[in-house]
Amino acid sequence: MVIMLLFLASCAAVERPDPTRSAFGILVHGCHLQAEGWESIVWGIPPSRLGRLPRAALLAWEERDTLACICMGTAASSTPDGEYEAVVLARMLTRRCHELSQFSAFQGIPLRELELLLRSVVHTDLVSTNTREEVTEGLSRFEAAGVTRAVLVSSPTHLPRCLIEGCAVLERQPTLFSGTLLACPSDTCYSGYSSADVVVVEPPHRGDRDRSLDRWPLHELVRRQFALDGPRRRHLLERLDALLDEAEAEAEA
Repeated sequence: MVIMLLFLASCAAVERPDPTRSAFGILVHGCHLQAEGWESIVWGIPPSRLGRLPRAALLAWEERDTLACICMGTAASSTPDGEYEAVVLARMLTRRCHELSQFSAFQGIPLRELELLLRSVVHTDLVSTNTREEVTEGLSRFEAAGVTRAVLVSSPTHLPRCLIEGCAVLERQPTLFSGTLLACPSDTCYSGYSSADVVVVEPPHRGDRDRSLDRWPLHELVRRQFALDGPRRRHLLERLDALLDEAEAEAEA
């Protein structure tokens, strides 16, 4: 995970980016509207744990002199009356901007000026329905807006995947975005989980590894099981769980 650390600049009147300077873009990854703990994921837990929206708002203020665009995802879920999550999140960010005062990180920041800034740069992504599409759409918009530094904002339990998807997209479409891709985590995770619960399975690469295991590359096995339908995947996981129990018991014997 690449964590971008930015420093809070002194408060000043909101100004539009100077086109002769590097431009900054923020992609706020959407969150399924029916996700458990949705409020804490997207808004956070005052006074110290910033959700995705407050984290993006803080970055926006810190980078206000060069901020060009905030892209809000996605169209993956909607309210009963058909409003996409991107629209819900964008409205939440601007209408509840005054509530950011509950977070210690926003002490001293003029929230009315911040609200005006956010309203001028937030754009909703009403096309994407998954993380890969979301990154692709966001980077495309950033390139069109002249952005030279793009930061992905999401929860620690999601951000590693966001960054991987971003790198994969740029490998396949190197001309999609010509700037620098960065990532910045919020402080809240999926309900009941923490960043320590995330497992990144890398392809085999260490020189001191057991090369006999390369026949069964774990990252490919994990990828393959995601392609199975529900019943087959459930059966596979039940068998795998039983085999792991057996192997662990043998190791402890």
